[in-house]
Amino acid sequence: LTPGRNFVRNSHIHNFSRWKRTYSQAIRFHEGAGNEATHNLIHGTPHIAIQYSGNDHLIRYNEIYNSCWETGDAGVIMGDWGWDGRGNRIVDNYLHDNVSRYGGRGEFNAVYLDGSCAGDTIAGNVFYNSGTFGVMHNSGREVVIQNNIFVGSRVGIHATANAWYDTTEGHPMNFLERIKAFDFRNPPWSIAYPALARTPDDHHHPDF
Repeated sequence: LTPGRNFVRNSHIHNFSRWKRTYSQAIRFHEGAGNEATHNLIHGTPHIAIQYSGNDHLIRYNEIYNSCWETGDAGVIMGDWGWDGRGNRIVDNYLHDNVSRYGGRGEFNAVYLDGSCAGDTIAGNVFYNSGTFGVMHNSGREVVIQNNIFVGSRVGIHATANAWYDTTEGHPMNFLERIKAFDFRNPPWSIAYPALARTPDDHHHPDF
């Protein structure tokens, strides 16, 4: 959980993902902690603009448009699976005119917290004509969604009640196995994320 303090700031990133048309993001924080993407202008991609996993990343003051126009089941800004990637903040961004070229708004989201993404904050953003759902919260825990403005999406906030979790050893969605690898009940994890330490004790071991 030591902050990486890497940053992408004041950058104009555009017309990318032209040959590899999925998962060729403008900015990708893969695991790690304490990195930031701020004050960027991003546009011109058929798929995801910013994707993150890990902890305590800051995504703020970015303007993103003309993204996700050739896809479904994705987000302009997208968080990855798991209970362990917490403390990320998506705040004060302006996402506008992210519209599918195949049938209206298309089945994608402005912000997509996928597969039990937990403990993140989405606040103070403006979503204008961006995605079927402004925020898609695909299960997960302790997520804060507040003080956002939604215009032009079919639904502002969609939250599912599923428990995305698998008990198979080695399965990428065996989130309990993943957090045990971090010794989540002891510092520094138990201090940074006390709610994570309680997670395995208050569910009924659902299968995926």
